[in-house]
Amino acid sequence: MMVLKVKNFCEREKRNNAPLIPLRCVQARVAAITGQEANKIVQITEEAFATITEEEWRKECEHVKKVEEKYYADGPVIDSEMERFIIEVGDDSDTSDDEDDEEDEVDDDLSGISPLDEHFLIDHNYNKKY
Repeated sequence: MMVLKVKNFCEREKRNNAPLIPLRCVQARVAAITGQEANKIVQITEEAFATITEEEWRKECEHVKKVEEKYYADGPVIDSEMERFIIEVGDDSDTSDDEDDEEDEVDDDLSGISPLDEHFLIDHNYNKKY
């Protein structure tokens, strides 16, 4: 019975087109669906992962990288489409006397915030050993 519930869960996730699902969320959801405790799901998951070969992991990692590359490539298209949904409020004029003041306020609000290092964004360690 548990196998069928997990199979149904996986099939639903596949239909949802969710290629990148955080593992903890999956474990919690599988635990809820199967009626098993979450730590039992972790044990079952670890045993299942132990059966996966290095070549199979490599293929899965390559697939995830391709999905990520597609997301990065689609980013500008998504951004331009999202701009159509932005609703401007206030003054309709192209210029404003308060423009410089507003820019200073935005800079003040962002003090202490810095961009992520580039290597942090693209570095992947899929073969972590515990």
